[in-house]
Amino acid sequence: MHLGCWAHNFAYRHCGSCRCYVYEERRGWSNTKPPGDALPNRLLAVDSSCRIELAAGALWDLLRIEYVRVALTHLGYPLYVLIILGVWRIPGALTLLAPRLPRLKEWAYAGAFFDYTGAMASHLLKGNHGSQWIGPAIFSGFTLLSWGLRPASRKLPNAARSSEGNLGISWAVSVLTVAAMLVVAFFTLPKGAPPQ
Repeated sequence: MHLGCWAHNFAYRHCGSCRCYVYEERRGWSNTKPPGDALPNRLLAVDSSCRIELAAGALWDLLRIEYVRVALTHLGYPLYVLIILGVWRIPGALTLLAPRLPRLKEWAYAGAFFDYTGAMASHLLKGNHGSQWIGPAIFSGFTLLSWGLRPASRKLPNAARSSEGNLGISWAVSVLTVAAMLVVAFFTLPKGAPPQ
């Protein structure tokens, strides 16, 4: 039974003797795993948890449930931040669930990572116990795992690097440019309170 193509040279078929599937390479049969889009079950759970948390977090934020209101007030954030976070989490979760859209997926993963690491940093800087910042830390790790182990169909195509040999020089120029910008920012700091 043919279950679909993987790239141009591969197709799954039922092996006939049990409930497993093997893939067919056009040159012959093999019992090794095909390249491509299937995630092992353990990784699928990690990948799904990131998406589920984004969607659930959006709902919690938009409904302003007591749990998140108390946590946000304790951290010193205004409650309108819940609306901003909730609204942005919905397209993030949708993008991670939708097929294709590799560039948007990169942005959604980055947004989720910034969200979770920002929550973790907020709890750490407030001096909260590990039980309060461990959740965002775990979801930060899940987001990184989900991003790093995603199938090829969800990744951006490999772009040709024009400066492969000059990678060190590119980094040096970038670091020096940022350092110069920080020096300029330091010497142009405004004095006093902002105008009202």
